[in-house]
Amino acid sequence: SDEAPRQPLPGLWFSAAEVHALLTMDHLLANLQPGLLTPHIAPLRERVAQLLEHGDHAASEVRQRIRVLHMAARAVDSRVFESLSHALRRLRIQHLNRRTAERSQRVVSPQRLAHYRDNWYLDSWCHLRKDLRSFAVDAIEAAELLPDDHAKDVSETKLDRVLGTGYGI
Repeated sequence: SDEAPRQPLPGLWFSAAEVHALLTMDHLLANLQPGLLTPHIAPLRERVAQLLEHGDHAASEVRQRIRVLHMAARAVDSRVFESLSHALRRLRIQHLNRRTAERSQRVVSPQRLAHYRDNWYLDSWCHLRKDLRSFAVDAIEAAELLPDDHAKDVSETKLDRVLGTGYGI
C-alpha cells in the first residue's frame, strides 16, 4: 500500500475556540480549490468531522456560518499541481503565455507554491532566463520531473525580495 502508517493521537481535547478554528481550517481547505486536494485531505477531513461531532456544536452547524468567496479563480489541472507540489528536483514544464498565446518549454527549479487572489503560482528559478520567475499554475500545461537533477535552492529572503512585490508583499 502507498499509504504511510497511521499514527494515533490519544487524548485529544479541544476548547470551543479550537474546535471552531479546526472547522474553519477544514472549510477553507475544502474550498481553497475545489477538487484539487480532495483525494489527499478527504480522509483527514472525515476523521476531524468524527472528532468534532462529539462537541457542543455539530460540524455542519459551524460550517454553515463560514463562507469562502472566490473572486477570479482559474481551474488548475490536478495532475500538474500534484507534480509541482512534490517537486524537489528540476522540472521541465510547458508553459502557456496567455498574453501572446505562445507556448514555451522551460527547465525550472521549484522554490514554493503560492496561493494569491484565489490562484496558484509556482515560484521558480528559471534555468532558461537564469533568474527567478513566477508561473501561474493554470498556465502550466505539463510538468515532468527530471531524473537525478537536483533543484537550485534560492533563499526565502531573495524570493521575497524579487517576487514578493508581485504578491503585494
